[in-house]
This record gives sequence, C-alpha cells and structure tokens, in this order.
Amino acid sequence: MEVQLKAREMFEKLGYEVFETPYNNCLCYRTQNNYYNLEVEFWLDDKICYHNLIYGDYQMKGSSPLTKDLLQAINKQIEELGWK
Repeated sequence: MEVQLKAREMFEKLGYEVFETPYNNCLCYRTQNNYYNLEVEFWLDDKICYHNLIYGDYQMKGSSPLTKDLLQAINKQIEELGWK
C-alpha cells in the first residue's frame, strides 16, 4: 500500500522549506541556494500560485524550472487548500 505524502513533505523532499512572509494570506515554500532561490507562493485570498526566481532580494523575470515532482507538490497543496 502506497503512503500519500502531504504537500509540505513533498516540497521538503524537493529541497523547499516553509518561508515566512510578512503577509498573513500567503503560504510560501523556498529553496536555499548560494546563487538564487526558488519560491512557490500560494496567495490564499485570491487562490493564485506563483513560482518565482529570486536573486538576492530581487524577483527576476524569466523562466524557472517546473519539474513533474514540483508540479505534483503544487497540485497536492492546492488540493489540501480546498481550491476548486
């Protein structure tokens, strides 16, 4: 029998940690890297998800990788939040 992981566990397995933001309505996961960070933000009031590439304190424009495993973690979090 396969055990279902929770979204947080799936993100942690991918190297993301919960990241505290100054906003009460934002759940954020972030990687820690020497050069850049990746963030996945879930804006709870608007039911919007962002995947950001961060250099230092700046959000960069451009692309950042979305792997199959990351998409599965994002979908699991959306499911757990009850977004329809």
